[in-house]
Amino acid sequence: MRWVGLILMATILGGRLALGQDEAGRVGTVELSNGELLEGVISTTPGAPLRLQVGKDVKDVPLAAVQELRFVPEAETLEQKWRFVEAGRTAKQKWGLPYPVRALQTQLLLSGGRIFTGHLYTTVLYVAQSNETVKVVIKAKDKGTEGQTFQDVVYPVRIAWAGAATALPGDIHIEAGPSPDVQLVTLARGSLLRLAARTEHGALVLPALSTPAVFVAVRTGGVYRVGWPALRELALTEKIEKAMADVRDFFDAHQILGTWQDGDEIYSLQMMHRQGQTSLREEKSQPWRLEIWRWKEQAGQLMLAGRGYFFRGILDKTSAPPAVRLDSALWNLELHDKLRLP
Repeated sequence: MRWVGLILMATILGGRLALGQDEAGRVGTVELSNGELLEGVISTTPGAPLRLQVGKDVKDVPLAAVQELRFVPEAETLEQKWRFVEAGRTAKQKWGLPYPVRALQTQLLLSGGRIFTGHLYTTVLYVAQSNETVKVVIKAKDKGTEGQTFQDVVYPVRIAWAGAATALPGDIHIEAGPSPDVQLVTLARGSLLRLAARTEHGALVLPALSTPAVFVAVRTGGVYRVGWPALRELALTEKIEKAMADVRDFFDAHQILGTWQDGDEIYSLQMMHRQGQTSLREEKSQPWRLEIWRWKEQAGQLMLAGRGYFFRGILDKTSAPPAVRLDSALWNLELHDKLRLP
């Protein structure tokens, strides 16, 4: 049994779940557009949330919190290969048979009936059955092959789990002390998804987090604090400095403030600063950003795998970026419904 579809591709992996899949799956059903059903234990890659683009926001939702996924074709078009006949002219030459292109909109239902509607990033699910495992790759947009019709391209219509989903936590209300000028930002470990607390009625409110494993930074007036372990690994810092020489970046000056390794994930906290010329003509023309970079090590070499920022600003050419204090009290901070900042 094998499907190769525009939005969904399913491949049989004989026997038990393949290495690296999440063993803590839940029983559920995948309904396909051709009427077929896949029933079994549905799981995903460990630590990989479902990432949904909702307007300008990106939401990371753990699979355990999802009750149901529904997919609706948002746009379906037949396209052909083409090229411009002459450089600088708009006339196009087409060839080959048309092929279908389909874009999907996703409705993500959470425990309690809350619904997010948007576009799902490419997601891999595994449906473990008694004697085989089906790999389901879901894409927000894909294309078929020449000569195919939309009916030929199979996609998931609905994915539902039988057991109750885990409820996501609500917003986190933060008491920041007497200072009225406070900002709090978190970056999710792994994805480095940025969530900033908003101000409501004079208090800070942080949106519900899909994972408690986050990096935390706080700005109080002109003082910047980042939760980070006190121990600094000099050997790891040297490896990151060496790897940064191969990274071409707009920011041409940096200072590594801290490093941390969690299994095969390596993180560096750094202040990035532009010293060279910029396109800004104002007195303040030199941007800076307080960032975390995520690294992967392969064959003894580090490669940049992701980055996210806490705070940013613009300086004049004679000013230095703001100082940053590493604060162990903010490290592994447990974010509850109500929290008083240390």
